[in-house]
Amino acid sequence: WKLALIALAVLPIAGILIAVCLKKITELSRVVREINSKISGDYNEAITGAKTVKTLVVEEKMRKEAVERKNEILDVADELFGKKGFDGTSTNDILEKVGIARGTLYHHFKSKEEIMDALIERYSDRLLGAAQEVAADKTIPLVDRTIRVVMSMNLNSGSSEEIMEHIHRPQNALMHQKIQKMIINGLTPILTDIICEGIDQGVFNTPYP
Repeated sequence: WKLALIALAVLPIAGILIAVCLKKITELSRVVREINSKISGDYNEAITGAKTVKTLVVEEKMRKEAVERKNEILDVADELFGKKGFDGTSTNDILEKVGIARGTLYHHFKSKEEIMDALIERYSDRLLGAAQEVAADKTIPLVDRTIRVVMSMNLNSGSSEEIMEHIHRPQNALMHQKIQKMIINGLTPILTDIICEGIDQGVFNTPYP
């Protein structure tokens, strides 16, 4: 009977130990499965060159975050260039305003000049996008369409007035020159297509569209 009492006393403890061991085994199995899944995924990517769904999701998230951060830097730089001018704005000014480390800034832009070039491209895309939209509207007569395309380059209206004022400031002369060159290069093929269309319709007559 003494053995029976000892057995009864030990059984609950043994049950607890078994439960704990099973829990640890389950957790270990889950970790092993995750590691195997990661190894298999990396192996498949290395062999086939095809990325797993998980990898694609992570990369897409990182890409979106990078785009958001880049736009945040550009917005702040745009504001500071408008207030202090390009030469009067330092990278430290931008860092402090955005609240990021220097390494993060240089991950997106190697220099202040690259930031300015990106701003110019953003301005140009906005202007040329408006011009292309007008040029594509076949319901507008050719002559009116040509005039409207040129007028779409005008930023002196509504919220865009600040942008134009910012570009024309003496301290931003370099920015003005660069955006002017980019717009001229982008506008030329848009107007060329309209003029060629006019030549085909007999509205325009020129050997050099």
